[in-house]
Amino acid sequence: MTSPIDVCGLRPHSYENVLQVSSGVRQTDLLGMQRTYTRPSADEHRRFLVSFLFSGVLTPGPRECVARAYRDFSRTAAGITADEHGKERKRLAHEMVEQFVREALAKDWTEQAFDNWHMRACASIVRHYSKNAFPSFSIGQAQKWLNMSIKYILSLIEADLYELPRPSNLWTVAHAPLDDFILTATGAYGGVRQCYPWSRIVDYPLYMSVQSWIRSRYPAASALDAEFHIYNDEADRRRTTGLPDTR
Repeated sequence: MTSPIDVCGLRPHSYENVLQVSSGVRQTDLLGMQRTYTRPSADEHRRFLVSFLFSGVLTPGPRECVARAYRDFSRTAAGITADEHGKERKRLAHEMVEQFVREALAKDWTEQAFDNWHMRACASIVRHYSKNAFPSFSIGQAQKWLNMSIKYILSLIEADLYELPRPSNLWTVAHAPLDDFILTATGAYGGVRQCYPWSRIVDYPLYMSVQSWIRSRYPAASALDAEFHIYNDEADRRRTTGLPDTR
């Protein structure tokens, strides 16, 4: 065994002591230190990289997707956790959206059934905030949170990083998350003219008109298929032209 390292001027007599000195509480398993490690697999590399999206979690699921999607819209909701009810309001909202995601994954959908469900889900999120002292929460913010949560979990499934107990057709009916990238790009092709930020959309029929336009413009693809490429193309355009990132 190699000589113990000097920690803070002390010279411990064993690896157990080294870790006791360095952490105060941690104990080592000497057998564990003798393991032979192999090169990480491709799956382990993917999980390592994806963990940076999900606060260090190597095996993200619906809960982590909801938390990540919250960060995608919360910058548009100033003061959403600032008052005395903020933390509890946020916790309950996260539980609600996570339940919506799990429900969406569990069902077989027709397009119309999903649209009706999505409208009710967004209304429930808005109503939760309105009833709990944050009345400015909008349909635009609700759709971004719910749609990005669904997009994240479906992307994890497509990348073999999350497994469902049964197949789901959710990708074929799910909505495109609307943000400045999507509204700008679709507007250039005759989509709904953007009169105000996506986060200020308060009318669900207006929101739905954009989804309907995307579906009609790209009939051979799902809305998420189209959004995936439209979003990446617009992101590349902004990077190469120096335009601001206003997602």
